[in-house]
This record gives sequence, C-alpha cells and structure tokens, in this order.
Amino acid sequence: RQAGFSKLEVISSINGESIHFFRQLEPVINKHINKPKLVFKVKKYSWDEKTEERIIEVNTNNLISGKTALQKLGLESPELYLLKIKEGSPAHNAGLLSGDRIHALNGQTINEWNDVLNTVKAYDTSSKGIAFEVLREGKLLKLNIHPSMTQLMTAQGSEEQRFTVGIIPAVSQTYAPFTTLKYRHPLKILNYGVVTSLQTTKNVSMGILRLFQGRVSSKNVGGVITIGRFAGKSFRIGISAFLDFLAVISINLFIINLFPIPILDGGHLVFFSIEAIKGAPVSLKKMEMAQQVGLVILMTLMVFALFNDITNLVSTF
Repeated sequence: RQAGFSKLEVISSINGESIHFFRQLEPVINKHINKPKLVFKVKKYSWDEKTEERIIEVNTNNLISGKTALQKLGLESPELYLLKIKEGSPAHNAGLLSGDRIHALNGQTINEWNDVLNTVKAYDTSSKGIAFEVLREGKLLKLNIHPSMTQLMTAQGSEEQRFTVGIIPAVSQTYAPFTTLKYRHPLKILNYGVVTSLQTTKNVSMGILRLFQGRVSSKNVGGVITIGRFAGKSFRIGISAFLDFLAVISINLFIINLFPIPILDGGHLVFFSIEAIKGAPVSLKKMEMAQQVGLVILMTLMVFALFNDITNLVSTF
C-alpha cells in the first residue's frame, strides 16, 4: 500500500516479465528480488470499465526480511475479495460492498472460494441465515445474509437451481499465452484445416443434439446481438481468436442450413429425396405450403434468438 498498490488491481508484468496467473507472482518476484527495484505494471480490475495501466516501482531495500516474497510486498490471493455485488441481491440488501474480503462464514475461517460456494449451496432455509464476517478497510464486520434460490447456467450449458447471495469474486479468467503453430508444407496446412473443421463440426453438432435433448439450456440460442458481442470480445483477444470465432459461426450456419426445414437447403434435399423415391416431384401446392411452414419456423427461431439476446444483454448490467 505504501508503494501505491490498491485493492482489486491486476498485475500484468514485473520488470518486463509478463504475469498471467497468480501462481506466477512469487517465482517471478524471487527472480528479481535482488535487483534495486521491482517495476510493476498494474491496472484496476473493473467488471465493466476499461482502465488505464500504470507503473509502480518498489525499492527492494525497504522489504522486510524473513518472509515470503508475497508477504514482503503485502500481496495476497484475490479470490476472497468481492468484485461485484448484484443489485437487489441478498448480499446487496445486507450491505456487502465491492472490495470486501470474506473472512469467515458461520464462525468458520474461509481459506478459498469453494468454501464460500459450498456453504451457500448447503444453506438450510430453517436456519437464521449465514453469518458473514468480512474485512473492510481493516475492520471486521458481521452481516447476516439469507440466500435466495436462483436459476443459474452451468459451464456445460445446462441450468440448475441453487442458493446464491449475489456476489462475484475478484478472480479474473485469463488465458495462457497463445502458442503459434507454423506449417510450411501446403498439405500439412490443408490437413490441419480439415481436421480442425471436422472437430469443430462434431462439437457444434453435439451441442445442437444436447439442446434438443434438453441437456443444454435453450438460453444458449443467440442471434445477431450475441454474435456481435462475442465477435467484439474475440477481436480484443487477437486476430487469431477472431478468425476462429468466425469459423465456428460459419460451421454453425452450415449445420443449421442442413436442417430438414423447407426454405433451407436441407428442406430442398428432402424434396429431392421424395422425388427420387416417388419418381415424380412434389406438387406445387404442397411445396408452397411447406415453404410457408418453413418460413414460420425460421421467423419463430429468429424471434426467440432475439429475445435471448436482449435478455442476456440486460442481465449483464
């Protein structure tokens, strides 16, 4: 804090060496601890705002000896710090604030975020709530919070109901440095493209199948707004991620276009198959009726996707 660090800041590099994970901090600091100073690049960790990067210089002569590198600097894991409190949630109503650090729950000291999740999920409605002890500006505060049953999306795309209090930890989901694969032989490039496309097609097909089976929530169906949002995010990651995203979208459209719905190419293939079996084309009247049904199905799907787009967009604010 004396050097200029504040709560909820992300360290991007130390003496020019990039930092991607919290576990990298101690070995990198130990590597440079014998130098006259440590130069940190940091920026405020914000949920919905872009923040400027700044430089913090720490004189190594002022560090206390006999402690670990992180203890010398006063740095600790951010996972028990609260990044965001959802408005109107039990945590918000009880008075929790962004920047609070969870110290204990129901009198038990908390050491990791999974302890918080497990305690909240196991909430008993017959109890008097969960006793939160949080550190705020060096003071220990006690708050009683009653979790509410919430419907959430799992990492697999399905939905589950469990107790939540409406808090988001200051844990950043970051990516490891990208690995560049270079192929000079045209056949190797073609083979890599074909194999990757087939694997992506398999993954997308399995996702669609699980959607029809009910194993994946229909809230995952998105339209132009969702595509635009994720295209922007992938572009900020890098041109490679952006092109990968465009490839996945193209494969999605390719598979959907093969659905046996009139108007789509899949519907035309059905008509051709019927003609091959019967030896005569489908009557014009029946084809027109099928086209109208197909149009209604597509319009319904588009409206549903737009509804999900707006719902998901609103829920992020």
